[in-house]
Amino acid sequence: MENIEHYKSLLGKLLKVAMQNARKANDVACDADLYSSDHKSEAVLGYVSLAYSDFRSIWTIVNSVDGLEHPEFDNLMGKADEFCNEFLDSLKSDHSQHWTDIHYGELVRIAYSVGLLLDVDPVTDDEKKTL
Repeated sequence: MENIEHYKSLLGKLLKVAMQNARKANDVACDADLYSSDHKSEAVLGYVSLAYSDFRSIWTIVNSVDGLEHPEFDNLMGKADEFCNEFLDSLKSDHSQHWTDIHYGELVRIAYSVGLLLDVDPVTDDEKKTL
């Protein structure tokens, strides 16, 4: 049997990095002054891409290793999809990031739940106040 604790540790690290990148993308996207400059738009696309890649890696590992399955991981990937898609749709249509921020809040809630499963804390103290 594969070492589940090893995978939990790896998943916990990935979750923390994924949330750091999602947070950076959301912070820049919700700051109109930063978001309006071309080089910041490029940077924010990088952050959201990194976050999505990390969330997808988590989902892939969970679905490849026996004993890691849990519905919270599917919920996490679903919320990550929603956040990233809304983020890109907002960028494409050049409209308010209001819904992106709402989807980010939902992502924070599910990431916190998954963090409890993995014994890690992927959200900030300020984010915990919104739970």
